[in-house]
Amino acid sequence: MRLPGTRLPALRSLMLPTIAQDLLKHDLQDAEELAAQGKPAAGYQTLVTGLEQVKKTRARGVFPWAAELVRCYEEAMEAYAREHHLKL
Repeated sequence: MRLPGTRLPALRSLMLPTIAQDLLKHDLQDAEELAAQGKPAAGYQTLVTGLEQVKKTRARGVFPWAAELVRCYEEAMEAYAREHHLKL
């Protein structure tokens, strides 16, 4: 199964609330749009920026699911880098 609007795998985690899944989906779709424009590195940077924001949220301890969202971002970033042949 693929994430809608992308060639990347669908999110595996059912432990995340819809809003958290939507954040990642939005960033992935933005990244894929940039890749389609020939800017895969800029797309990857979109994911890096999103991950940094989630890590800040995790550090504040506000949402108990933030650590799971960090893991999902990291997995998505690995898949994106593979899909677009990025050397990190």
